[in-house]
Amino acid sequence: MSHDPASQAPDRMRPSPDQKFYLILSDITASLEPFATEDSITILDYGCGDSPYRSLFPNADYKRADLEDKANLDYVVRPGPPLEAPDATFDLILSSQVLEHVHDPAAYFRDCLRMLKPGGRLVATTHGSYPDHGGPHDYQRWTPWGMDRDVKASGLEVEHIWRLTTGPRAVLQYWQMVMEHTEASASSPIGLAIRLLRGLTRRCRPAIHRWSDQCWKAYSLCKESDFNYKHSLYVGLFVSARKPS
Repeated sequence: MSHDPASQAPDRMRPSPDQKFYLILSDITASLEPFATEDSITILDYGCGDSPYRSLFPNADYKRADLEDKANLDYVVRPGPPLEAPDATFDLILSSQVLEHVHDPAAYFRDCLRMLKPGGRLVATTHGSYPDHGGPHDYQRWTPWGMDRDVKASGLEVEHIWRLTTGPRAVLQYWQMVMEHTEASASSPIGLAIRLLRGLTRRCRPAIHRWSDQCWKAYSLCKESDFNYKHSLYVGLFVSARKPS
């Protein structure tokens, strides 16, 4: 279920500044790190991919669920029925860059509610605005208010919704994606200019990312109290929610 192009990066947990998706990947990690724990909890990585964030939970009983083409799964995700995991089993459900690919998000959230222990937590990241990818299995994007509505409708209690990679940091992320995917013919002046800009962007990428971390770190993770116009452009969303006790 984790079909994000960013998942092809060599290291999602500790991305290198020379990676094209460094900004959003490092901000996703920053949103998840406050929930890391060495406690012996039971976790479901729901849409696990390669489980890049497993090291945040070194002592957990860590269960993995995804489509059947993934290796070493504890549960296979099949369209339609709930996951074949017992009720009230997990202390935490992790869902990273999955929700945009879920055909029925309402059913997914209800299944999370079912599988969580009372007081258990769902921690999820997804896209706020992002180019289409993984088609045809790319179904939706959220605003913070839409995410709040949909999570609460399942019976979960929302704790936090944060915007990730906002404002000028988002512009830098989009610029790199546009440069990589814009057709550029060397036979035209515009095409030649694009090719030159692409090469310059690639060459300067590590320095640009380090500069962004230094100057625009406030645009990495925007918490609810900071929601305003300067953060209205954002690449990703983070949500944490609990099952009522």
